[in-house]
Amino acid sequence: MAQTRPRRNWKRIALIGAFALSLTGNALAIGAAWRLSAAREELFGPAAEQAVFDRATRRALREAFGAETDRLRPQLHALAAARAAVVRAGAARPFDAAALAAAQAAFRTELDAALDVTQGLIAQTLAARAAAEAR
Repeated sequence: MAQTRPRRNWKRIALIGAFALSLTGNALAIGAAWRLSAAREELFGPAAEQAVFDRATRRALREAFGAETDRLRPQLHALAAARAAVVRAGAARPFDAAALAAAQAAFRTELDAALDVTQGLIAQTLAARAAAEAR
């Protein structure tokens, strides 16, 4: 009697391969998230984990920032332009320390202006939430 080779179920093999690939991808994503969290804690310290608003407040802040994009966008564009000027000054050859210092000072000015707008929006949103909760 002739021996027959067992048939391979290619669908099952493909399914197991996809499952193994999915597990590998999940493990990589979890590892990357863990490393990012560890790097953030090392950079900012353990207080970084505690400096987070609750979920409802974060949602309210996202909505407030989304509603104010017309006011925020010009500030962020100016900040990005100032940052680009810092990079250009730092990459210029011959290197000019005075030009870099001037570009960095302009960047700090734009950063302060952007922070004034964003922190004002945060304060306004938190005050509105506190007033609503007091009612």
